Formats: sequence, structure tokens, C-alpha cells
Amino acid sequence: MTDDGVLTPGPPDLVSLLLDTNTVDEFLLALAENALRMSPTADGCGVTLERENRPLTVASAGISAPPLDEAQYGQDD
Repeated sequence: MTDDGVLTPGPPDLVSLLLDTNTVDEFLLALAENALRMSPTADGCGVTLERENRPLTVASAGISAPPLDEAQYGQDD
């Protein structure tokens, strides 16, 4: 990301992303949004963590990630 907030092509600088966000939630959302931008054919991207042996979506970007995650969780995948 440049100083004026414009995203540059290529993978995000994770240190800058961490420094530019105020919370872990904001960082994870920014990470998902950057991943979605880097995948031009994707219409969704999510960050999933495992807690007590169960998946938990902690951030998502795009329209398809939440419903696909829910469908996947319902199948115990």
C-alpha cells in the first residue's frame, strides 16, 4: 500500500497491513480483502480458524465466502 492508501499490485506487505489496522478483526478483514483482489476469478475469500476442533470463519470478503463456509461446516469438512 502506498502512503496515500492506494493498493499496489502484488501480495500485501503484511507488516504494513498490521500497522495500518487497529484490531485483529480489521487486520483479518484486510487480509481477506487483499487475497480476494489478488484472485481475479474468485468472488469470495475467507479466513477460517479452528477452535475446539471446530472451524470458525473470522473474516470474509466477497459474496460467496459466508454461504460456502456454512455449507462446508454443515458437512464437517
